[in-house]
Amino acid sequence: MRNYFFGLLCILLSATAMAQETFPVNGVFENNVKITAIKNATIITKPGEKIENATLLIQDRRIIAVGSNVQIPKDAITIDATGKYIYPGFMDLFTDYGLPQEKPKRGEYRIQHISDKKGAYGWNEAIRSEINAIESFNPDPKAAKTLREAGFTTVNTFYHDGIARGTGAVVNLAENRANEVIGKNMASSAFSFSKGSSSQNYPGSLMGSIALLRQTELDAQWYANGNAQDKNLTLEAWSRNASLPAIFDVNNVLDLLRADKIGDEMNMQFILKGNGDEYQKLPYVKQTNAALIIPVNYPEAYDVSDPYDASMISLQDMMHWEQAPANAARLAEAGVKFAFTADGLKNKKDFLKNIQKAIEYGLTEDQALSALTITPAQMLNVQKDFGSIEKGKFANFIISDKPIFESGSAIHQTWVQGNKFEMKPLNMPNITGKFNVTGLSLGELSIESDKGGAFKPNDSTKHKVSISENGGFYTFTVNEKDADGPHRIAAYISTKSPLTFVGKGEMENGSTFEFKAVHTADLDKKDDKEKTADKPKIGEVMYPFMAFGSTERPTAKTYLIKNATVWTNEKDGILKNTDVLLKDGKISKIGKNLSAKGAIEIDGTGKHLSAGIIDEHSHIALSGVNEGGQASSAEVRMMDVINSDNAHIYRQLAGGVTAAQLLHGSANPIGGQSALIKLRWGMS
Repeated sequence: MRNYFFGLLCILLSATAMAQETFPVNGVFENNVKITAIKNATIITKPGEKIENATLLIQDRRIIAVGSNVQIPKDAITIDATGKYIYPGFMDLFTDYGLPQEKPKRGEYRIQHISDKKGAYGWNEAIRSEINAIESFNPDPKAAKTLREAGFTTVNTFYHDGIARGTGAVVNLAENRANEVIGKNMASSAFSFSKGSSSQNYPGSLMGSIALLRQTELDAQWYANGNAQDKNLTLEAWSRNASLPAIFDVNNVLDLLRADKIGDEMNMQFILKGNGDEYQKLPYVKQTNAALIIPVNYPEAYDVSDPYDASMISLQDMMHWEQAPANAARLAEAGVKFAFTADGLKNKKDFLKNIQKAIEYGLTEDQALSALTITPAQMLNVQKDFGSIEKGKFANFIISDKPIFESGSAIHQTWVQGNKFEMKPLNMPNITGKFNVTGLSLGELSIESDKGGAFKPNDSTKHKVSISENGGFYTFTVNEKDADGPHRIAAYISTKSPLTFVGKGEMENGSTFEFKAVHTADLDKKDDKEKTADKPKIGEVMYPFMAFGSTERPTAKTYLIKNATVWTNEKDGILKNTDVLLKDGKISKIGKNLSAKGAIEIDGTGKHLSAGIIDEHSHIALSGVNEGGQASSAEVRMMDVINSDNAHIYRQLAGGVTAAQLLHGSANPIGGQSALIKLRWGMS
């Protein structure tokens, strides 16, 4: 009897484990443990690992086997993927998928120094550490469909609002209940320099945002040590989130370096979400040792047809347009770890095309696949469940008609947690080729698959055709006026050998005709320039990346200036016909008839040499001069917002200025800490 109850208990526990249900079932419980087998595919399990003629087994949202010698169970649902390619699903770490959009508070202008948020929270509304994305998350079928069509199966979602943005969750893009699609709660924390929807006056500047981050870290440490008598849920959450992978959103590469610097002060290594311009300061980006999240929203070509409009486009913008697609390749070459994001794209359908463009500009296919799969999973420490096609991981993958990074490739299916989402039928025939047409006098029909096609009469004219497919039925539309008005043809494939379309067409005047097109030959082969051509030739990076920049960062060399009139500004006074030796950035010697092996000599005859001018009160080269959100902003530092690319540095050097003290503006009685800088044009 005891063995009987023990066996019954095991069965119940087994059923519970497989079902993982936390919701009651109203009716008969259905324990759906079906196995799906996808066979005869080329499976890329992870970057650099490919299995030919392979089989993938799926059960209960997970992968249970993958390989070339996998035995398919008799009762499995079998799908033949001959000629198709299977890749791990893509992962985007920077989304707000499934979250309600924060709306800025509106109303009359008022001075607000302290948060009016109800509850035992912190004093500044821009610090939202207590926000947990999962509490408001709800799957969005429309947004999920758009992302799946681009190859994504998993995203990290969090609120894109505030300086401290709380925590995010890793979720799958299946269309199930929220409980079922969440992969990991509190998978990340998030930060930025933008206060977002906060209606408080402070911070009102970049330097204020940086100071607020610094101060909140100090406050949280003080609070955690038991020094406070009141309750502060925001500071408690700040400390709790400190162990999570932290994503910092920036607008440009200078802000990226600033974010890393404040991270060093806070003893945090941020994952830095960049803006696609990281190549412009690559040596400094590499020194951060940070992993990056980079977009692929390359700038569109500028319209230079109007000479006046063309003159308004800066050299910096033109250089970025030319070099932006090479950003990923340059980061990879430098050994910088990065993941891709679709953030910033107007149309998510451009995502894969832009990844292919990055490959055209020097990124390898394995590097691209890593940045889409295993690398983002590793960044958030979720590689146990995501990032590759391996036993035990979520059944998240895509099936394409050819290698995914090949031009013209198409995703047929995206699978999320073992759920199939179909964009195109898996067995959809390849309709590329030449066809002999009856029923029309427009000549031979040539089709280039998704690119459409053309009717080609005996003369040199062509009548372009657009082609669409829906449920196995094809629609051909000829719009050219010289084709006797538009034609619309509806057809289906009647035989596959030779491939034959059969259907009916309609003329502009309403008359109809029978249509038949029989495949006669393949298309004429074109030179595959994309495969044989070298990567595009692009310009060199300038330091700084703008007009008057140099292709090399300035370095201190050994110089010998001969026979100058030297104004020492010391007791020696003015020395005529004197030499000055500069070595390692310092004045090494002053005297007559000096020599130095390997020195670059400069003839100073008839010239005067003096100490550089120091500008004691300046506001140049700053990303914001005032923090006016409070009467006293003594906590801000001008060194936090130095703009090393500011053109005023170049102009001041031309006027003899070599150093400047950068001061806070006069917006309030107490400003902040000044910064004394050397005007080193092209350095960080």
